[in-house]
Amino acid sequence: MSQRRTDVDRLREDLQRIRREVSQRIVKPPKGAAGSVTRRIAIAGGNTLATGQDGIKFSSSTIASVPSAYDPTVTSTFIDGIGRGTYYVNGVSQGYVLVVNDGRSGSLVNFDLLGGTDYDVGDVATTVSIDVSGGGGTTVTAYVIGFI
Repeated sequence: MSQRRTDVDRLREDLQRIRREVSQRIVKPPKGAAGSVTRRIAIAGGNTLATGQDGIKFSSSTIASVPSAYDPTVTSTFIDGIGRGTYYVNGVSQGYVLVVNDGRSGSLVNFDLLGGTDYDVGDVATTVSIDVSGGGGTTVTAYVIGFI
């Protein structure tokens, strides 16, 4: 019995020593973590999907132009592959933005994006400028979803 008591006492001492050592360690965040920025978009709508829900239809071809200078702050219907979403930086809403959902490079999404109450949320891959047809060099900026 005395050997067990000695072993238990030794374990308690070890545990106390380990707790002291851990409490005195300096915790450093991983490199790049302090300045990292999370950019996400919650799909708000733009097209009526085959299911009848709001969302953004996938366009397998790259959208090179839009018929007008779409305003993402206005609820309206856009051409297939273009819609709107709420842009978040580190969880804080920055407002509505145009979103493109097509086969361009940089996107890992190749399916319709769901808007409305059960909206899809995706990471921002990049932004692109899309020409406005007959706009005399006018462009609109759209966000490309990298993945959901």
